Amino acid sequence: MTCTVGGTRQKLSMIASVTNQGKARWMIIDGAFSADRRIEFMGALIRDAGKKVFLILDSLRVHHGRPVKKWAEEHKEQIGLFYLPLQSRTEPGGASEC
Repeated sequence: MTCTVGGTRQKLSMIASVTNQGKARWMIIDGAFSADRRIEFMGALIRDAGKKVFLILDSLRVHHGRPVKKWAEEHKEQIGLFYLPLQSRTEPGGASEC
């Protein structure tokens, strides 16, 4: 997302999650999304959860990076990462892809 503030362009990124009970968590990032910001967000999720977090991630390259996987391995008692398939396919006659 790019916003114009006071005549200048500003790039903001957002990361969000929703629990199985509908509780939403989000973080606005000034600039590009990085592994450090992903790890910061996951740290906040496990601090607030009080139990193990099961996090489903899409195929964004940052999510598959070595720093994120290393951090998740070090915190595997508190968080489990699950990845969506890299490419979704539809059945013939099914809903079209966007």
